Amino acid sequence: MSWKEPLKERERSLEEEFIHRREEELRKQSREERDRDQDLAALTRTAGLEDADLLGDLLDHGIRSASFVSMNLLPMVLVAWVEQPPNLEQKRAIRQVAEDRGMGEGQPGRLLVDHWLRARPAPRLQELWSRSTAARAATLGAEQRAALCASMLEPARQIAGAGSGFLGLGLGISRKAASLLKELTGAFAVEETLP
Repeated sequence: MSWKEPLKERERSLEEEFIHRREEELRKQSREERDRDQDLAALTRTAGLEDADLLGDLLDHGIRSASFVSMNLLPMVLVAWVEQPPNLEQKRAIRQVAEDRGMGEGQPGRLLVDHWLRARPAPRLQELWSRSTAARAATLGAEQRAALCASMLEPARQIAGAGSGFLGLGLGISRKAASLLKELTGAFAVEETLP
């Protein structure tokens, strides 16, 4: 037996290991692509959106079909974070709205809302909310748009009031909160008077 045989055997073993690893990586990538395609199809049905880039961005930010409903509460969360972290009253109010809208504890949408109450939502989420809301609103008549706007922004106005004023006495809505609410209203393409 020559000294070259063990080296050839080792070389063959390393080559087989490399091929096995590469095949496993390709299978994993294929599974991930298939899962993403399924997530994308489900989110498309749930959200009623067709913009593949927007849907992909939503997926990248943790918004899936089961948690898309949480986007309806994002304005409340954003307003709660506008000046400082949400106070206890704001958190309770947001959780109550989530509960009233069918997001019980442990459900994906509620888990996401609870996460946003603990850690400020990524700034990109506001843009994604605006884009997805504008796309949804564009398919509605004026009255339906106004109703959608009210269902999302009226609770946000109440949250702004709960977080303002001396000792939380609700002495009005701060300029920052009013500015944010006005900006959010733009996604609906409706005329609305703000406080």
